[in-house]
Amino acid sequence: MPAIQAYWVDGTNVRAQRQGYFLSQKMGGRGAEFHSHTAPGTPGEWFQWSIPTPVIVDGKRSKVKDVFVLYSTQGTAKVMSVHVYDSARRIATYDGLHYSGNHSSELDAKNGWGVHPKHEMLFGLGISVLVDFGPPSKLGVPEIIFYSAGADFVT
Repeated sequence: MPAIQAYWVDGTNVRAQRQGYFLSQKMGGRGAEFHSHTAPGTPGEWFQWSIPTPVIVDGKRSKVKDVFVLYSTQGTAKVMSVHVYDSARRIATYDGLHYSGNHSSELDAKNGWGVHPKHEMLFGLGISVLVDFGPPSKLGVPEIIFYSAGADFVT
């Protein structure tokens, strides 16, 4: 039976791809909160995590099985894409998601993605998430809060 290992990081470990006046952030004990002040038609923002990676366990290369990002959105913010990397090599792509709402307290179909086939890790695992904040609306300034990200590995 394969051994499963889970590695997670807190939401405060996330990094926005671009820094600027259009994106405000607040870090706290519960995670990282981002608000967008972009004009309509502005492209979304990519957010990245580096996940601790057990590349070799007991002399065997581990394989990434699943990846997870716990988050909650407000307003018009939506998770659009999730890309998974082994160093510079993209190993999984999930596009056209349009996910919103609260997916922060348990694993569900909108915050976990299976890597098929399982990928044998060579270097380090990275997870990238594209967020479309959309325009401000009567629901308020669009925001996303990232609580945690992680992955399951098998050997």
